Amino acid sequence: MNKPQGQPLVREQLYEALKDYRDAAKVLVTFFERLSEFAQEFEKKKQAAAQQLQQFGETLAQLSHAARQLPQLSKDALATLANQGWYITSTMPMKSLLHLASEVLEGNTKNVDDIMIDLVDETITDDCQTICHRYSDRAKIISSAVDAYHAGKYELCVPIFIIQADGICAEKTGIGLYKKLRGPGARALKDYVDTNATETFHSILAEPLRIVPPLIFSDKQRQDTPVDLNRNAILHGENKSYDTKVNAAKTFTLLSSTSWFLNYI
Repeated sequence: MNKPQGQPLVREQLYEALKDYRDAAKVLVTFFERLSEFAQEFEKKKQAAAQQLQQFGETLAQLSHAARQLPQLSKDALATLANQGWYITSTMPMKSLLHLASEVLEGNTKNVDDIMIDLVDETITDDCQTICHRYSDRAKIISSAVDAYHAGKYELCVPIFIIQADGICAEKTGIGLYKKLRGPGARALKDYVDTNATETFHSILAEPLRIVPPLIFSDKQRQDTPVDLNRNAILHGENKSYDTKVNAAKTFTLLSSTSWFLNYI
């Protein structure tokens, strides 16, 4: 920029003022350019953040929906396993519950049997100690049955597990474990557990006691739907081939689950 002509002092002052204006203008131009870039970048980030918030909201809604469904899904899973003769005990991982039930529904019952037998083999000693501690007057009978399980004498332990589960239930509730009422699917224990299992977790665990699984099918029901593991057929001497490891493991989970659950309601 050429210096303006005029009186020396005025001219110099004017020149300096114009120079300052020019420098300030450059700063302002740079500022607004950067502000424009910032605004554009902010808009991009705002849109991305809005998308992430929307996705997060959708995920949260899905989780909320799943959480609301979980209690009923867990009940259905327990009922599904009980209809196969299996019960969840206090030492078994609850996280595998839905997976095992899905396997049953997909027809992979042999796989479920293998998994559950392995779990029983791992936990039966600790579970036995817990049951015997809770019901010391039954300790000799139950521990003898568990010894028979370890020895492969399944013909001896299966009836004992069935009988002791019934005895513990009657002792705790005044109602037999296998007692049914008139009418299809009417379990005598249903009203008891509905009244006493008021906490969500206990209500979930009680589901197998609300249904009528094949274990307690009547003679008429067994004619219509033959089953391998049935309390009447075993204790009345009808079933002479019940002495398998899978039946022994199943009936032990019944005993252990009954002892565990009824101890808390």
